[in-house]
Amino acid sequence: MNTTTPPPLPDAKPEPQPGRLSVLTLLKQPAATVGAAVARGEETALTVRFTVSAVLCLAVFGLVLGTYASGAQLWAVPLKVAGGGLFAALLCLPSLIIFGVMGGMDLGLRRALLLLSGMLALTGLMLVGFAPVVWLFSVSTASDNFMGFLAVVIALLAFIIGSRAQWKMAAQLGLRQVGGLCLWTVMFIFVILQLTCTLRPLIGQYDRLLHVNEKRFFITHWVDRGK
Repeated sequence: MNTTTPPPLPDAKPEPQPGRLSVLTLLKQPAATVGAAVARGEETALTVRFTVSAVLCLAVFGLVLGTYASGAQLWAVPLKVAGGGLFAALLCLPSLIIFGVMGGMDLGLRRALLLLSGMLALTGLMLVGFAPVVWLFSVSTASDNFMGFLAVVIALLAFIIGSRAQWKMAAQLGLRQVGGLCLWTVMFIFVILQLTCTLRPLIGQYDRLLHVNEKRFFITHWVDRGK
């Protein structure tokens, strides 16, 4: 009698192996990654890995943006992009917990941080993937408006990919009603866009590190730059 175990199906997705949970496993299997982390009690450790990866990737993308103007922007833009991403995540953390619980998720502070850091890490990884395209235009064009448009489009694409992974992770944690998470995603986008005004200039010559005393809506800022 043949008792040989049949091979797994080609589309089978095994659980990530112990000690290998990272942004790369998140890219391949977001739901399985967060499920394995919760099952093993590794939420905090994985959050730290995701956060470090997010900071490094965002800083690399900021460095590429900084090559457009060079000079002080080579250190200022990486600092602003990485710090701004973390600051936006912290601002939106309380609302993520509220909307997540309302949507049926088993969500506390540790798991909310895991969702946020995972989304940021994957978004940052995608930004690094797009960085060569940004570098090409940074050294071959002198249009601030086009560089700003390119940076915003690429950032939104990267965020959409990161958000899709976050939704899969949320489903693993019991998300049933998606309306709240939809609102949170839109709110996060507006927070990031508004920060581009406070952290300006991300494109163009350096003038100062922050514009915290000047109140301006991000669309107004973009329109003024286009004149």
